[in-house]
Amino acid sequence: MSPLEHFTAALHPSAEEYASGRALASEVLPALRQHFGMLGDSGEDHLVAGSFGKRTAIRPLPPVDLYILLPGDRQIDPLAAREEVAMALDLGPSALADGWRVTAPLPGGLVAIAPCLRQGGVFLIPDPYGIGWRVSNPAAEIAAFRVMDQVQGGRLHRLLALVKAWLRHGGVPLATFAAEVLTREYLAEETAPRDLPGLFSGFLSWARRRTPAEFSLPGGQGGLFVDPAWHGHGEAAYWRCVLAERLDAAGEHGPATLEWRRLFGPQVPGPDGDPLALV
Repeated sequence: MSPLEHFTAALHPSAEEYASGRALASEVLPALRQHFGMLGDSGEDHLVAGSFGKRTAIRPLPPVDLYILLPGDRQIDPLAAREEVAMALDLGPSALADGWRVTAPLPGGLVAIAPCLRQGGVFLIPDPYGIGWRVSNPAAEIAAFRVMDQVQGGRLHRLLALVKAWLRHGGVPLATFAAEVLTREYLAEETAPRDLPGLFSGFLSWARRRTPAEFSLPGGQGGLFVDPAWHGHGEAAYWRCVLAERLDAAGEHGPATLEWRRLFGPQVPGPDGDPLALV
C-alpha cells in the first residue's frame, strides 16, 4: 500500500467514532424536545445527517449534523427557528454564525443543528443563507452514494475522503456536499483510473470541465449549482498531483511526499512510514 493509500485509509473514522458522534448528538435532544413540545424519544423527531449520517466523515472529525423536525403545525421562518434552537440550548449569537445551522459546543465535540420541516417524504432545511427553506432528501442521498460506491468497489468512498482532505487543508471554496455530488457524478460519467493519484487528478480535470453547472440531486428533488470559484485551486492541485506522480515514478519518493503533503496536509506518511496523527 502506497503512502497516499495509507493516508486515505487513516482518514476513515472507526465504527466506535461514528457511534460516539451519534451519542453526542443525542445529548441536545432533551432540551430541544422540551422547548418545541416534541413527542418524546421515539426517534421520529430527529435525524443524524451529513457526513455522520452517510458515514462519509473524515478525521479530524467534523461537527455532527443533526436535523430536528419541528412540530407539523408550526409556521416559522428559518432564522426564527434557528434562534429558537439557540435559545433552547442557552447558546449565544455566535452559535448562529454558519448561516443555516446552530453550532452547539459540547465536551465531546460539536453538534450542528438544523431545524427542519417535513414535506411529504423529504425535509425542508434552512438554505445556506438562512433566509429560506430548501429540500433535503438524506435517504436518497445515502442510497445513491452507497450504490455507486458498491459498483465502484469502494473507490467513491476513498476518492471523496481524499477530496475532503484537500478541501480542508487548502481552504478550497467548494462545499463538501458539492464534492460528494461531483465525485459521484465523475465515477458515473467517466472510466476513471484505478490508482488513487490518477483517480484524484482525473477527478480534478473532469470537474473543472463540468463546472459551472447544475447537477440533479438524488430523489428528484431539485438540483445543486456548482460555481467555478474553486477552479484556481483545482488547477494548481492538478499540476501538483502530476508532479508528485512523476517524482514517485522516478524513485524520488521524498520530494513526492512533500508535494502530497502540500496538497493534503502533513499527516501524509513518507516513504519511511512516518506515523499519522489524524485523530
